[in-house]
Amino acid sequence: MTSSGQTWLSYVIQCHTWQGMDHFDFMFEWPGSDMLRTFQLPEPPERVCVETGIACREIAPHRRDYLEYEGEVSRDRGSVAIWDKGLLRLARDTGKQLEIELHSNQGREHPPWLFHFTGGSGWFLFAPRS
Repeated sequence: MTSSGQTWLSYVIQCHTWQGMDHFDFMFEWPGSDMLRTFQLPEPPERVCVETGIACREIAPHRRDYLEYEGEVSRDRGSVAIWDKGLLRLARDTGKQLEIELHSNQGREHPPWLFHFTGGSGWFLFAPRS
């Protein structure tokens, strides 16, 4: 989907339950790749909607199948359920900062998400209030 020259990409946020604990995997299409760029969030996405932010990490890219997948994860790594999905727009990508606008297909409202690279696989995620 494009709007005013902007490309909209698919995303999914899955609740991943493993060993009795939950975390959230934020996966989205990335231009020029056939895999999904993936971030692991330690808290529910609605907690991102605070100016203090949360630490998260980028993990290995996932197959595109995960845009629609719910169920058991291979090799006994728990199960996933879709928490939200929709379209996103990459508003800014400097390599050390990534700003994303989310448009949920499920009626959830998200402020823009701003990722700041902290080194290694580490990122800090903010959702500044508009």
